[in-house]
Amino acid sequence: MKTEKAFSSLFVIIMIFTGGFLFAQTEGGGIPAAENIVQLDAVIRSLAAQAGTRLDALDAGSRIGAGDFLFEGSPVSMGTYWRNQLVSGLVERPGRKFILDNNAGTGEAAYALSGEILLLGSTVRVYTRLSNVRESSLLAVWITDLRYNSYLDELISRSSSPSSSSSSGRVIRDSFEEDSMDNPVEIPEGTWISRTLHSDDEDWFLFGPAAAGRYTAETSGGIDTYMELYGAENSSKMAEDDDEGDDYNARITFSAANGTSYLIKIRGYDGDTGQYRLRVRAGE
Repeated sequence: MKTEKAFSSLFVIIMIFTGGFLFAQTEGGGIPAAENIVQLDAVIRSLAAQAGTRLDALDAGSRIGAGDFLFEGSPVSMGTYWRNQLVSGLVERPGRKFILDNNAGTGEAAYALSGEILLLGSTVRVYTRLSNVRESSLLAVWITDLRYNSYLDELISRSSSPSSSSSSGRVIRDSFEEDSMDNPVEIPEGTWISRTLHSDDEDWFLFGPAAAGRYTAETSGGIDTYMELYGAENSSKMAEDDDEGDDYNARITFSAANGTSYLIKIRGYDGDTGQYRLRVRAGE
């Protein structure tokens, strides 16, 4: 909440001194859902319509550069998609009076559209900003709030750079941090959950089987994972594995008793970092 208040205060001050505009995108007074690509596209199209009206108020022929939308300072899939869909909606605007450049702040672009994505509790907030490049001033801000869900988590957890690392050389921290042995992330049976391992990171999961039987915990992905299995009651280690799964992936099969929960720890072998997925399923 401190981050949200700080950004809100900053934008109010900027609006006062620039005489710009502050827009808030809402849906019926509530926070819209974006649980698939169709719903996310609808939200961005609505934003493009609002932004297009503001851009048309600029001098005819004004050049607008399309910049980055970053999550915690790093490029992620949601930011890249947000930018591309926003530009697509603006390009298709009937009778538009502005010209779109591919990059913000380069060439002849006098204005730039860029933004930032924040995860604030159960809300994903996207700030879309219109700035005057030559005067380094902010002209307008559109605030888009979306309900946080697994679909958006996948988009903001996935780096959009060619490798799994960001352009700054670090792997993006996923939205489940900080987790630990005392604060594990509960994982449902049979469902893949996407995570990232950054430097000096280890991920902890809690699994409570619905019934006694044989279960398999396994990872997938392109990084070398190391898995450890513990009994949740006494934190005693039951098993560990490096690469019994496909390629560099770890896999442990174990017998679960009624009413017993288990802790699973995942770390990168020899400090390996990047994206991976974990699933616990019934059977071997």
